[in-house]
Amino acid sequence: MNCKSETPVKSLNQKAIVQTRAMVGSHFGITDLTEQFIDLGVLWGKFETDKKGYQSFGGAGISESITHVFTTRYTSVITVTDQEWLLYDGVRYKVDKIENINEEKKFLRLYLIRQGSSELPANDG
Repeated sequence: MNCKSETPVKSLNQKAIVQTRAMVGSHFGITDLTEQFIDLGVLWGKFETDKKGYQSFGGAGISESITHVFTTRYTSVITVTDQEWLLYDGVRYKVDKIENINEEKKFLRLYLIRQGSSELPANDG
């Protein structure tokens, strides 16, 4: 089974975690907030690099344009917007835009900006 993007379903075999981020206090009365990424669910799809490549400096991602494309099956269980992130193989990707391929609600193409290692706070954002 292929969608018009010519992506075979069997090639959607890479696991990515959809995340959102929130600012959280350590306990009541403390005004110091910390950033926390919250898992929303798992998507299976196909990661591809964009032709433009990826730029980093000291381990921090500094690319401002699309670096990767993730194609996945359409789902109404996890709503992905440009406010979400994908975590794949220890690297966080900011969702820049979403394409519902041919408006068929069968496959989504997520355009991503690589942020670098999830262990480095400079990549949170």
